[in-house]
Amino acid sequence: LLLGLSHQVICVTHLPQIASMANKHFYIEKKTHRERTMVEVRALEKNERVDELARMLGGAEVTSTTREHAREMLLLAESVRLSKAGQK
Repeated sequence: LLLGLSHQVICVTHLPQIASMANKHFYIEKKTHRERTMVEVRALEKNERVDELARMLGGAEVTSTTREHAREMLLLAESVRLSKAGQK
């Protein structure tokens, strides 16, 4: 976390606990078209961040409980970032 306060860090993870600490989220999807493999990357908006973290938490089924847990993780991560930035 401290490294991310002073440097740009790009982290690819499947762990929602790690992903929730990010300032910005990107969704990366591998696609195959006519025997060519491509990667599509797009930035996620706030509500999409919640849904993606909820998917990471709950597997295939996103529920109101996993969404609430994802929202809470993002709020806690923000408070940690703000407190660490104040100590910098």
